[in-house]
Amino acid sequence: MSTRMPLLLDDPVLRQLIDANSRTSEKLARELRTGGVDPATLPAFTILKLDRNEQSDAAESIEGLISSLASDDDVIVRSAATEMHRLLADQSVSGADPRRLAFIIGESLFRERTLPSAARVTGVLKSESREPSSVVWIEDGFVRLRHRSLGEACAAAWYVDRAYQRDMSIVGLDVPSDLVRRLAFVQSPVTPASISDQARVDIWTGPGIVGPAHEATVRSLGSPVQLAAKSATVVEYLDFLRAIGTDPGQWLPSGAPHVGVLQPLVERMPNGRVSDPAQGALPMTTVSWWGATAYSAWVGGRLPTSLEWELAARGADGRMFPWGDHATRDTANCADHWADDDLIGYEAWKARMDQGSIPTGGVSQAGMFPHSTSACGAVDMGGNHWEWTSTTLPSGRAVIAGGSYDNPLRALRASTRGYYSLGGRSNAVGFRVAFDGMSSSGG
Repeated sequence: MSTRMPLLLDDPVLRQLIDANSRTSEKLARELRTGGVDPATLPAFTILKLDRNEQSDAAESIEGLISSLASDDDVIVRSAATEMHRLLADQSVSGADPRRLAFIIGESLFRERTLPSAARVTGVLKSESREPSSVVWIEDGFVRLRHRSLGEACAAAWYVDRAYQRDMSIVGLDVPSDLVRRLAFVQSPVTPASISDQARVDIWTGPGIVGPAHEATVRSLGSPVQLAAKSATVVEYLDFLRAIGTDPGQWLPSGAPHVGVLQPLVERMPNGRVSDPAQGALPMTTVSWWGATAYSAWVGGRLPTSLEWELAARGADGRMFPWGDHATRDTANCADHWADDDLIGYEAWKARMDQGSIPTGGVSQAGMFPHSTSACGAVDMGGNHWEWTSTTLPSGRAVIAGGSYDNPLRALRASTRGYYSLGGRSNAVGFRVAFDGMSSSGG
């Protein structure tokens, strides 16, 4: 189907080689190989978390950021830590509050894309001439920085502080660069998620970073929403079909052409899945958007919007994948896993698919890839199968998210989107249900 060739962005291991505002191309990947460099062997991004603290203050934010960044494998990230450390020790910063200066710089860069004026740092930064050891100074009426990474680290620190205090004034702001997003993720106080033992999980309701690297922005939900921790299964959907019995029309969504769209395309499901009880816990696929919508209403919910889906996957910190910024071929159910090879770039994956040299994969039962757990505790939001959302297009298609078992790892990014006909029934597309409201523990 057409959604197996979505418009994909740069590969995560290549992003470290270029400016944060640029986009890696297939040409760069080819040039690296021509020069004898295997992109898969380049330094990986290490996830380091701090204990969650909703009421973070400036001191904890900045010092926590330095600690996190300094331990990272990425030289660009470590350089940001170095600059932040030097800022705290810079004698040109008056008083004992360099953290305040960092937040002023960060807010200015995040909100306005410029360094603050001298007037905004009055009483915080001395106006004397630049010292040889200075990392920040005033020149021509504006704050100046020795290294760009300091500004991006300040922007990340400011964003994390505001996001986890649920400051809705930052909603709608564009993220200055992908490096700012990366630095925010490394500093995030959210501990690595584990598979939820609850049927539903709360979607983060505060500000969160969504969208692809070149157009990431801060968004939030208008009201509390829960999401099924796992996608709907074969046995659950069959129970639905039996329950609606001879009067399926009452559950037919508005605009649906006929009741037949509620039926799965059984012949596309391998190994007699609907008749084999042993396979009843597998995700239900080959269901149209109409069928997924009807089932969701039957259980008292609905399909999630594209935005709700992405915030459930990424939380506040804008992680690249639902589980973090780094992934291996075995993190999730994807083509790299089945091929037992790193499919660097779209062209490599497409060539292998056309040759039939990637072993045939398939959906797996929830929890088989425990490291693929999202920010909110939902499993398999990256890989396994694409997921229907309620977001539709005038062309008679709906947005699907998450990637599937036959897509390369790069397609599993939380910002990746595909588009599929409302009546389409693919063995690589399933769904999970959203419910309005929130659990007593909040989100």
